[in-house]
Amino acid sequence: MEFVALAKKYKNFYAPNYQILVDGKDIFREHLIEITNVSFDDLLDGADKFTFSINDPGVRWLDSDLFDPGNEVEIKMGYGDQRATMIIGEITSLSPNFPTDGTPQLTIDGSDLSTQFRMV
Repeated sequence: MEFVALAKKYKNFYAPNYQILVDGKDIFREHLIEITNVSFDDLLDGADKFTFSINDPGVRWLDSDLFDPGNEVEIKMGYGDQRATMIIGEITSLSPNFPTDGTPQLTIDGSDLSTQFRMV
């Protein structure tokens, strides 16, 4: 089967897609937050980690309780409309970036829930 036919049949299966939920809410759909990148590390030793960055032109999200440390994050990734959960974790840190020639950004870092077991 040709690539074009496969793309039609499986609804552009080759287009990467992701979704970020914070405390169960899709941050793009609920708040129209512009996500600039997202990644996660699935580690054999230690806790899995995630990071994502957002544009924050009015510095609205830096002081928002949406990204408070400890808030639960679920990151789903896939192709087309097929996404699977890659990591469920909690926010551990925020890093603002104020470039001289661009839009302020906020980077949100976190780790999976296994870190809670190490705190005991």
